Amino acid sequence: MMFINSTGCYLIDRNLCFRRVQMRFPLKNAAESFHNDTLIDGEMTIDQIPDVGQEKIFSI
Repeated sequence: MMFINSTGCYLIDRNLCFRRVQMRFPLKNAAESFHNDTLIDGEMTIDQIPDVGQEKIFSI
């Protein structure tokens, strides 16, 4: 799942581990700012980049 609040955007896995990600979701009317206290269901996959050992997170 993805949780969005005023401090940031977090991806939550099945073990309830939170990962903060750099994403923002503006509201339809730009003057209203961004979504706040929003929970979205979806899928998260973590892939390892070969030879670098860096993780890349994809969410759907």
